[in-house]
Formats: sequence, structure tokens, C-alpha cells
Amino acid sequence: MADSTSLSLKADQDDRISDLPDALIHRILSFLPTKMVVATSLLSKRWVSVWTSVPALDFHDSYIYRRCLEAKMKFMQFVYNALLRNKSGSVERFRLHCNANYGQSCINAWICSAAVDRGLQEADISVSKAGGEESLLKLPSGLFLVKTLKILKLEGDIMVDLRGPISLPSLKILHLRLVNYANDECLGSLLSGCLVLQELVVVERKTVNLNISSPSLESLSLTTIGSTSSQHKVKVNIDAPALKQFKLQTQIKLDLYVNLSCLITADIMGGSQGGTQLLAALSRVKSLRFLRIDHLAFAVAAGSFPSFVNLTRLELYNANWVVVSQFLQHSNKLETLDVGTSMMFTKLIPGVNCWTQPDEVPLCFMSCLTKSVEDNGNTHRNIFVFRFKALHSQEIVDDVQVLADLSTLIQMKAQFLILMAWVRSSSVHFPSGFLAM
Repeated sequence: MADSTSLSLKADQDDRISDLPDALIHRILSFLPTKMVVATSLLSKRWVSVWTSVPALDFHDSYIYRRCLEAKMKFMQFVYNALLRNKSGSVERFRLHCNANYGQSCINAWICSAAVDRGLQEADISVSKAGGEESLLKLPSGLFLVKTLKILKLEGDIMVDLRGPISLPSLKILHLRLVNYANDECLGSLLSGCLVLQELVVVERKTVNLNISSPSLESLSLTTIGSTSSQHKVKVNIDAPALKQFKLQTQIKLDLYVNLSCLITADIMGGSQGGTQLLAALSRVKSLRFLRIDHLAFAVAAGSFPSFVNLTRLELYNANWVVVSQFLQHSNKLETLDVGTSMMFTKLIPGVNCWTQPDEVPLCFMSCLTKSVEDNGNTHRNIFVFRFKALHSQEIVDDVQVLADLSTLIQMKAQFLILMAWVRSSSVHFPSGFLAM
């Protein structure tokens, strides 16, 4: 019995991780911050050399490093030592999140040490500035010549100032969040050197004109933070014939010039972009989502509402029935429609309420409602969220489900009774006692 217990304790004390192959240990450690990877050297003598061969470097200075000079110097020394002692033949991933007060020459030396001639595949660099405009980090030109780089993420107080050649032949994913551009041509110049780019994310806080041109781009997310005066518009030129997914979030007035002939899905949030231009650009999509669409009323008033020949799914939030009606009349293939209000959006902008409750069920609603309805009431706003699947044939509705607060149902009882006449076989679901009123 004693021998059995001894063997059990010995098994529990075995260092099974150290028995793993080096390649697997390197893989595990590559997902940890470098500071934690270095700490593993305390586990055993074997681990002292293991961490120096991990093909990933991840540095993140904490708030204390930025406030305390001694801590700042320790962080700088740690980064230099880790870079010098890394004996991996290649660096697959390099992540650096730090403050600009380490100095441009210091930060760029770290970047070059990890990026140049190391087979770098993924770079994630985020910088927060210590002072004014002069403290913006200008990235080393060598970063934009890494042939093996597949993912590049830049964020914060970085100045994209490209004066030399750009060659990123392997880059497929590019994220540019709140970076600064030396001029309006910088983004276009950067994209021109990315021949196989598939995903682009741009978050912009300044009103710079954007030129996005890429024959290979498949996914684009564009977010603008802030607003402009009523007289000023930002010009956005998007030439992406292979684009399949497009997401736009903005309150800035935009002049859109787009080529999105292959677009499949679009997600639009904001109330200030040009409705007519935007609708025309999205007229070939299959799935479309709008959050706050009051600006689309201008397209209705101008009589320039386009036909959505491929649209099968549509989500409209903070809508009015005029716009909903136009979509129904111009979307012959529509199968799924969600109409509702976004509580999240109204919290962001107090007082915004674009919803206009109809006095009666619109005729276009009835004519398109041929498959099923699932209606979710919002008791807080007393607003309906309609979900239905429709076929463009003239069949009678198979099923209607009504789930809403009782006061709303009483007000709309006559319209719901009309809907019941369309039901052919399935049941109609109302709150208990509603029909007896």
C-alpha cells in the first residue's frame, strides 16, 4: 500500500510538460507575452534555453513603466535583452504595445530587430503618444518591405509617412486604427504595395480623404469617429471590384465614389452619409443591414431609390415606414426582413428616435408577407420588431406569430384581425385573453 502511494506521488510530481518536444513547447509559449515566457526559465535548467528559441515576441509596457523612470529603463533593457537573446531562426509574430516616450530611434530599433530578415509573418504595433504632434512615431521604411509579412496591425499615434518603395507581396490582412497620415495619398500608396490584400480595417478620427483601391480586397471595414460641419464632406473613393463584405460606421458626411460590383453583405451604421450614393453602391448586395436610416428618406424624396435585384436579407433599425415601403417595393427576391429599433444606438445619442409607428398595416407589407411573420414587441419603447420570411410569389401566409405588449396589441387589434384572414393553415399566437377583448 505504501509503495502504491509513493508511486502515485512520484507520478504527480513528474514534469510532464518538459517531456514534450521542443517544437510543441515553442508553439505553446508563442501565445504568451514574452515576459511570461522568460519567467518559465525558472521551472528547470532545460527551460533556460527553451524560451530563447520561441518564434514570437510580445511586449506590452504597463502604466507604471510610463510614470516611473526606473521602471521605464527596466522595460527598455528587458526588450533589448529579449531581442538579442532570441535565437529563433525566424520571428513569426511580433507584438509591441508601448508609449512613444521611449523615443523614435529606440522603438524603431526594436521593430527592425524583429522584422528585418527574420521571416516575420505577423506584426501588431500600437503606440500612445506622450505629448504633441511631434511625438508621433514614424515607422521604419524596412517594415514596408518585409516579403513574408501576412498580417499588419497598426494602431494609435503612428505617422504613416511613406516616401520610399512599398512591397508587401504576402500581406493579406491590414488593420489601421486611429493612425495618422502624412497626406491623402499615403493610404493609397500603402495599398498599392499589397498585391494580395484580402481584409482591410480602417478606423479614422480625422477628416482626411480616403482612397481605397485594391483589386484583391474581399472585406472592408471603415469607421470614422467624430463629425464634420454641414459644409464639409470627406471624399471616400473605394475601388474594390472583388469586395464581398463591407462595413461602414460614420457620422461624417461622405462623398462616396465606389466600385463594389461583387458585394454580398453590407453593414451600415450612421445617419449622415449621402443616402442616394450609398444606396446605388449597395444595390447588388444579397444581405444588407442599416442602423439608423433616416437619411435614406432623401433618396425616397428624390425619387432615386434603386432596385435591389439580389437582396434576400434586410435588417433596418430606427426606420420609418416610408423607407421600409420602398425597400419592399424594390426588392423582389427578399426572403427575410427585420425592422426594429436599436436601444444601443438611442443610448449613444439621447433623443434620437427615428421610428414612425404606422396607423395601419401598409399595403406593401401585406403584399410581400407571403411566408411567415415573427413579431417581437418591445415593451420599453412600445415598438414592433418585425421578422418575416417572404416569397415574391402571391401565396397566402402560412403562419403568423404575434408577441408584443398588451397595450400595443389592443391599439393594433384591427390590423391583426386583418392579418388573420391571410392565415391558411397554421395557428396565430396571441397573449392569453386578447381575442376575447
